[in-house]
Amino acid sequence: MVASISYPTVYNPIRSTSIRWISKKWELLPAVIGTFLASGLMHELIFYHIRSQKASVGGGGSTAFGGVCGGSSMPTVGRCKADVEARMEIISFINFVKGLNLATRKDLLTTSYKA
Repeated sequence: MVASISYPTVYNPIRSTSIRWISKKWELLPAVIGTFLASGLMHELIFYHIRSQKASVGGGGSTAFGGVCGGSSMPTVGRCKADVEARMEIISFINFVKGLNLATRKDLLTTSYKA
């Protein structure tokens, strides 16, 4: 539900605006950081209305900090192709597990039990 609200209200407008000033390579960075900053602000507003507490760095600050860190790591991941490597590792692991499963089934079918 949060994603369905934040995409049209925060992410898409920031992305479409930022593409005018920066290259296509970096267009996602301000959109991701802006989305997390808006999420942190909303967390602070919720804490204020529910608990009547003043804003603190704990609730929304950690969300905003996570957005800045996640957004800044995005170009690095794309540059070193870590996402491609991770997918290849996952596929290799799945094939390994499938191979173990087939090997144990074959062993069970070919093994004769002596009483």
